Amino acid sequence: MKNNNIVSWLIIISLFFIIVGCARERIRDRDIAIRINEFVMTAGEFEDEFQDSSYSAGEKNGREQFLEDLISRKLLLQEAERMGLDKDKGFLKEIERFWEKTLLKYIIDRKSNEFAGRVSVQEDDILSRYNEMVKRGLVNSPLEELYDHIKWLVLREKQTEAFNAWLRDLRRKARLEVDKELLGIQ
Repeated sequence: MKNNNIVSWLIIISLFFIIVGCARERIRDRDIAIRINEFVMTAGEFEDEFQDSSYSAGEKNGREQFLEDLISRKLLLQEAERMGLDKDKGFLKEIERFWEKTLLKYIIDRKSNEFAGRVSVQEDDILSRYNEMVKRGLVNSPLEELYDHIKWLVLREKQTEAFNAWLRDLRRKARLEVDKELLGIQ
């Protein structure tokens, strides 16, 4: 299963480089602003990357520093590829972990935003939570001072509940098999 994931990632990465490579072939020599061995970049591509970087924050010589760092970065990456590090099992595992973390963050953010739009907090919810907090001795300030904070807490809890219900539904619909004995859990 893991080998299939690695092979899938290699195919995806290869396709990406092929597409990027084909797109780069259409660049005419007069459009090339930077050439670092086989790597080429137009002024427009440089500008896009520069604007997405922290260098564009207004520093007077930020563009020059960005160029120097870009050249160093590309040279290091080319050397790593020449050495075969891009095919190293550890490197591919890191890509897989990074991809998973990024995809998890992306779906959690997307679903959180979706639930944020659906979940609302009623005045009764806020008052009930405040009374519970007073009863447990957690607060001694008036509701007016804590209103926004309590509303935020209740909203976050409702969003978390909605997310967890969605996740439980995913688990319920999934074909899930776990041999706990084989995993040393039982």
